[in-house]
Amino acid sequence: MKKLLVLSLAFVLIISALLLVGCNKEPEKEPVVECTHSYEKTVTPPTCTEAGEEKFSCTKCDHFYTIKIDALGHTNGTPVEENRTEATCTVDGKCDTVVYCTVCEAEVSRMTATISAKGHTRAEAVIQNYEKPDCVNDGHYDSVVFCTVCNEEIFREVKIIPAIGHTRSKAVEENRQEPTCTIDGKYDRVIYCTVCDAEVSRDTTILTALGHTGGTPVKENRVDPCVVEGKYDSVVYCTVCDAEVSRKIVTVAATGVHNVQNGVCTICGGKESTPGLKYSQNDNGTYTVTHIGDCTETDIVIGIYNNRDVTVIGGNAFHYCTSLTSIELPDSLTTIGDSAFYNCTSLTSIVIPEGVTAIGKHAFLSCTSLTSIELPDSLTTIGNDAISDCTSLTSITVAEGNENFKSIDGNLYSKDGKTFIQYARGKADTTFTVPEGVTTIGDEAFSGCSSLTSIELPDSLTTIGSYAFNWCTSLTSIVIPEGVTTIGDCAFYKCTSLTSIELPDSLTTIGERAFYSCPLLTSIIVAEGNENFKSIDGNLYSKDGKTLIQYARGKADTAFTVPEGVTTIGDYAFYSCPSLTSIVIPEGVTTIGDEAFSWCYSLTSIELPDSLTTIGDNAFYYCDSLTSIVIPEGVTTIGGGAFSNCRSLTSIVIPEGVTTIGGSAFSSCKSLNIYCEVSEKPSGWSDYWNRSDCPVVWGYTGE
Repeated sequence: MKKLLVLSLAFVLIISALLLVGCNKEPEKEPVVECTHSYEKTVTPPTCTEAGEEKFSCTKCDHFYTIKIDALGHTNGTPVEENRTEATCTVDGKCDTVVYCTVCEAEVSRMTATISAKGHTRAEAVIQNYEKPDCVNDGHYDSVVFCTVCNEEIFREVKIIPAIGHTRSKAVEENRQEPTCTIDGKYDRVIYCTVCDAEVSRDTTILTALGHTGGTPVKENRVDPCVVEGKYDSVVYCTVCDAEVSRKIVTVAATGVHNVQNGVCTICGGKESTPGLKYSQNDNGTYTVTHIGDCTETDIVIGIYNNRDVTVIGGNAFHYCTSLTSIELPDSLTTIGDSAFYNCTSLTSIVIPEGVTAIGKHAFLSCTSLTSIELPDSLTTIGNDAISDCTSLTSITVAEGNENFKSIDGNLYSKDGKTFIQYARGKADTTFTVPEGVTTIGDEAFSGCSSLTSIELPDSLTTIGSYAFNWCTSLTSIVIPEGVTTIGDCAFYKCTSLTSIELPDSLTTIGERAFYSCPLLTSIIVAEGNENFKSIDGNLYSKDGKTLIQYARGKADTAFTVPEGVTTIGDYAFYSCPSLTSIVIPEGVTTIGDEAFSWCYSLTSIELPDSLTTIGDNAFYYCDSLTSIVIPEGVTTIGGGAFSNCRSLTSIVIPEGVTTIGGSAFSSCKSLNIYCEVSEKPSGWSDYWNRSDCPVVWGYTGE
């Protein structure tokens, strides 16, 4: 600024000098000089904002001239701060920065600067408006944050404290009404809350009417037969209330009546039945033995009753008669009913008389002392399991003339030899070769043959029936021959020594649980040409690889990853695999079948894919080492008992998309907390989905 002032003054002086020179020359130019000017200089100095001047006035006349001196301009002083307003937490502050001229003190410039608001300083959250939860009502509180500077409220959030739920007392019985013979009784089973005394549940249990207790049938209105029919009313009265329970008119034919004296028919020599047995009379006048009744004999004769033939041994007639050692059957017998001698564990042998056409299912099941049985020519039908689980049976003999069955080496076959019906389980042999020509191994044919270590099957075989090798606990390996198309349900169930099995090209059908509970099975091999199944690392899959049918339970591996491409984990696929601790299921799997991982009690972790939609019944039953599991958002169905007895499971989140949950899905999960994304139970969930009353949070959002 000073430089500028000096230059300005220099310029003014130069101009003044030039003017003076000009003035001095003018008189020389003008011919007439009226006045010789004599100038006197008057200086008006410039200021910061106004120009100054130099005025030259003639001292002799009025003539003058002026030279302008530019304004000096302001000289800026040091900027000063004025009008400062401090910023608060929420409001900006401001201040003016002002520059004054050091010469004239005039304001040269003024700039207003904004001071940004400081923002709140958050204190620790405090609790306000606390409402304690009770048994049924949620509690809540406000979580509030204030500014430590201005105390203004910054944030307020309502936190929900879930209702603690009722604490269930032991059930008490109320309003008991005892049943009578004909009228149901009932009582209420009530559970109260031990905290608030509210009634938690009330179930009415019906006590079924006792029903009449039938006494020994009595005969009334008897008309003895002779040449015409006789008849009588067979009446049963209740021994409790004396009401008439039944009245049956029994006709007595005029002919064919035994004349029994001293226990023997004097005409045919037929024996009278051992006293005490219970009977019912058939339409043709003959009798059916219905129950052992009051008979305490261990050696029983079934013969003539009430001067009539016994033709039928009814279903369950002698079941669980464990003291029965021998029984003599009459020639009049035609039918042995279902379970007639079931579990007669002391019965050692029996001869089925000629004339018997049908033996019902389970007729001699579990007669563990029975060593032999003889079947007559007349027999046409033998029910399932008729002579199964007879652990001492070494010989099944069939009369030569029978047109339906035959015996080979003490074992039972169809007459044409195509169906192997029953192996005599009591045989001590460790190996057996099924004869060539057999096409079908019948249901339970080798069931419980624990002495057999190997069985050779013929090339003619096409079908293996259900439970055919059930409980063959010593069987170590078996080769299924080419030509077999069907393996029935539970065919190798509980073959506890079975380590490997080979399946042929021809196989088209494998029944449910065919290799169920084989704890040593490490290899299931499928022939490469099979169009329905394949083996990967010793495990069984459908041919297209989309269904994992059976994991070889005997493998010692602790971890397993389901291969890519599988969409379905089949029913019982990993049932009771004790070595597995972790399983990874890939994306693409949509279904986990019933009991697929049931009893995998060492399993601690399993990864379920987002593609999963269905978890079957009892799918993870008794996986009691499983501590956590994430149910994907795409799951819509959780089967009954799916996580029952997963006693280490502590929490589970049920996605909003789950529309169906079966009964007892989480029963006996004692440590489990359930978080439901839905706000209330959907209609598709069973009323007993949470049978063990695990704590439930509804409307869970993940916070």
